Amino acid sequence: LLYVGAFPVHRESADREALQRAEEVLARGQVLVLFPEGTRSVTGKVGEFKRASFVLALEAGVPVVPVTICGSRDVQPKFTLKIIPGTVKLIIGEPLRIAPDMDLDKSQLSGMVKEIIVKQLEQSCA
Repeated sequence: LLYVGAFPVHRESADREALQRAEEVLARGQVLVLFPEGTRSVTGKVGEFKRASFVLALEAGVPVVPVTICGSRDVQPKFTLKIIPGTVKLIIGEPLRIAPDMDLDKSQLSGMVKEIIVKQLEQSCA
């Protein structure tokens, strides 16, 4: 984890330390990867997005790049450390550029990103 700069986010409450670290990453102009569902899906369906993860992008004015992951559930099912040989596919979406005049809130941005990911799952991961 240290090599890639990863750090955990405690989901039970507002993790102020993680938020501060994320803001520092963005302030340095580095890439921040977030998993807005906060967990892996058991069913393969896209779960509820934690809208707070989009506050950072809105406040920093940075682009959001939707990434869809296909096949990881089959390679490593939830609740196990066992890895099964298989293929995992990443679909990198077009960056959503956040401009101050767009007047988006975290719910709207979250909905836009979720819609893109669901569409990519349906089109490319079936």
